[in-house]
Amino acid sequence: GDEDSEGGGRSEPDSGERSPSRQRRGKSRIGRETPEERRARKVAAKAAKEAKRNRNPAGGKGDPAQGQKACTLCGRSRDMLIRCQVDALGKWEMVCGRCWKEVSGGVEDGDADHPHYRYGGVWKNHKRPDATGKKPKGRGKGKASPEPMEGL
Repeated sequence: GDEDSEGGGRSEPDSGERSPSRQRRGKSRIGRETPEERRARKVAAKAAKEAKRNRNPAGGKGDPAQGQKACTLCGRSRDMLIRCQVDALGKWEMVCGRCWKEVSGGVEDGDADHPHYRYGGVWKNHKRPDATGKKPKGRGKGKASPEPMEGL
């Protein structure tokens, strides 16, 4: 074999330049700060976040009643209401789950005992502090994954 082909075909640059990955060592990617300056910046940012959380009376979680609406029948504030018509007037009401069972008979399309009931959709509080707007990933806890199909 050639002396040039030893080492798995890799060749090192003969110039005195360092590779791009080695040029970054000792410096962070933001500006030209040293690792110590970066640590100080991170500590200051964490302290600012902690101070902001401490100013919030709910401990950084937000007000749990934020964005709730009241049921038009019973007046309770809720994170989810059902829009529906419940009487001959045809006025749309926003009702909580408890009241919905009474005005609909517990059936989405109503029943013979509730002739004026008409379903109109669901309203959800997307301003709730723990509402992320995202569906959970995966299949959830405790559910077994499906068996692999045979013959594939």
